Amino acid sequence: GTSASLRLSNASFGLRSGVAGTTAFELANGTLTATVDGLGNLKATSVAVQYTGTAGAVTAGTKVSVGSQSYT
Repeated sequence: GTSASLRLSNASFGLRSGVAGTTAFELANGTLTATVDGLGNLKATSVAVQYTGTAGAVTAGTKVSVGSQSYT
């Protein structure tokens, strides 16, 4: 069979969670490495991944904090 892998390393991570449909997260500033057997490899050194649920819009620049840690 064919195998594939995807890895995002050294990224910043922000997560906002609540009632159904309001979850949002972002991964940024990481290095992406992907491999698909029989197809090839790729690497990107500047990557951003964003996801929001159906009711999870987040205004740009929103700061998320937990204790002394924060993400904007």
